[in-house]
Amino acid sequence: MVNSFWLIFILRILLGFGIGIYNSLAVSLIMMIYENNKTELDRLLGFQNIMNDVGYIASAFIICYLVTLS
Repeated sequence: MVNSFWLIFILRILLGFGIGIYNSLAVSLIMMIYENNKTELDRLLGFQNIMNDVGYIASAFIICYLVTLS
């Protein structure tokens, strides 16, 4: 696809910033909306953490697959 290391590096940094901003915004919105309902707040924060971990696992598998392709 792209053979430029610096382009891939800069795009990866931008992706990391975007995901970081989105995750913190999601947590703050969940806490703001469900501040009076403790059980729903805990449930949604648990789902957010689980999906975060699933994303890490999926990206690790994709990276491992791409590394084997050289």
